[in-house]
Amino acid sequence: MVEAVDRRCQILAINGKFIRPVSDGLVEYLYDLYAGKIRFVMDSINTVVSNLPQALVQTLDTDAARAFLARLVFERIRHQLNKREWEVLRAVVGMDAFTNTDVTQALGLRRLNITKYLNTLLVKNFIYPYRRDGRHILYRVSEDVRVVRDFPEDEQKKLFR
Repeated sequence: MVEAVDRRCQILAINGKFIRPVSDGLVEYLYDLYAGKIRFVMDSINTVVSNLPQALVQTLDTDAARAFLARLVFERIRHQLNKREWEVLRAVVGMDAFTNTDVTQALGLRRLNITKYLNTLLVKNFIYPYRRDGRHILYRVSEDVRVVRDFPEDEQKKLFR
């Protein structure tokens, strides 16, 4: 995976000057986070690099890049979800696959309330139906939102008020 990112950066280098945008640690973290889906790894790296306030002249530190990417995702979330919808998303972001019942148990809310919030998250593409297990639908958190699962909760509270 690291070689693929290096190759892509070399191809896109301006005037043959190759600056590795992010560290191997970030590439490996994103690869694990997105379960090997290279499209999401590359999209996340592109998001970080293209949203930096200044031109990149050195390799971006793994922790700084992770925090920056999470902040960008939080900004998107903050503008699209209300506080309760965020709480539901936060509860499921660490789960691999989940049902309405799983969310109900995790948050202690009524099933009808959870269904309403899950439908909102579906419409806004924060979650997607993963598979059907009998009468139950299993959902997963969208790959581009998964980065928030590893972001410290105290930082989340600062960003989402």
